[in-house]
Amino acid sequence: TDAPETTTAGAETTAAPDTTTADTTPSSSGGSVTYGVEQEYTSYNNSTADQTLFSNTQVLNTTLPGPFISMPDLTFQLWEDLMVSADIISDDPQVAEYVIQPDAVWSDGEPIDCDDFYLVWMSSNGRLNKPNPDYTGPGQTDADGNEVPETLPVFNTASTTGYEDISTVECSDDGLTVTATFDTPYADWQGLFTPLLPAHVVEREAGVDDLTAVDTDATSADAEALGDFWSKGFEGFDPDIAVSGAWFIIDSFTPGQNLIVKRNEAFWGTPANLDEIVFLQVPDPTAQPAALANGDVQVITPQPNADLVAQLDGVEGVTVSIEQGLTFEHFDFNQANK
Repeated sequence: TDAPETTTAGAETTAAPDTTTADTTPSSSGGSVTYGVEQEYTSYNNSTADQTLFSNTQVLNTTLPGPFISMPDLTFQLWEDLMVSADIISDDPQVAEYVIQPDAVWSDGEPIDCDDFYLVWMSSNGRLNKPNPDYTGPGQTDADGNEVPETLPVFNTASTTGYEDISTVECSDDGLTVTATFDTPYADWQGLFTPLLPAHVVEREAGVDDLTAVDTDATSADAEALGDFWSKGFEGFDPDIAVSGAWFIIDSFTPGQNLIVKRNEAFWGTPANLDEIVFLQVPDPTAQPAALANGDVQVITPQPNADLVAQLDGVEGVTVSIEQGLTFEHFDFNQANK
């Protein structure tokens, strides 16, 4: 499972944005694999408080870039297709320097550069807040008994962890070197800036020329326009917005049925082994083993239990692997609302 920064209501599985790939290369390439998934994809931005879902992570791991890859043994490995280097260059203060490969581009041809890193920090450092139009005074509560806040975050981020410790993000003149300076040392710095979203798309849709020129300490019309689009504009699937910076690109999405990713032909690095992955909705987890046995799907990742493992162990040609991961299931209790 996947997740330091995730929250949803109820018992849904949620997950932090984290790009993961296997460390072995198949002897042959091409073809299609069907992956049976319980939850449906909802958004291309998996970092918002209301859209961070494991179902999104499963898709976005194949399409969105980040400087490090979480390996099967839970160590981080520099993704050399994207990065020349990523290192701590100073301990006091802690300073992380990221150098991006000059050939790295989004699927629409725009470069992957410092602006994309800057957007992650800007959207998740928690500095920007705006007046809440529904606020009328202290002690006001909503219909559910929750106190109405005086301000709302400009960016509806799922978590500020790590990014709130960064004081500045600076870009080199060519946009290929990113320098992040921390106010407070952050040990898990390799887990930051993943995934990157296309900053040029957010600028275009928000009508802002340069997001790095927008004040990150005081709210403004430009900041709110960026926050509004970042928070809601990636929901669903729009091919003009869901540009890829990794191995695959979303080809189609049929709600209630499937989502298909195909090889990103603009990808500059080592190409994907598969031609496509079909994320097929199998919403009943008890039906997933049968779908696997019937050949309707080739991969499932259900929540393990003893009966399920025994059922799968009896299916010819199926390999069962139970491993630690980065995702967790959780219930969230609102203790402020009696």
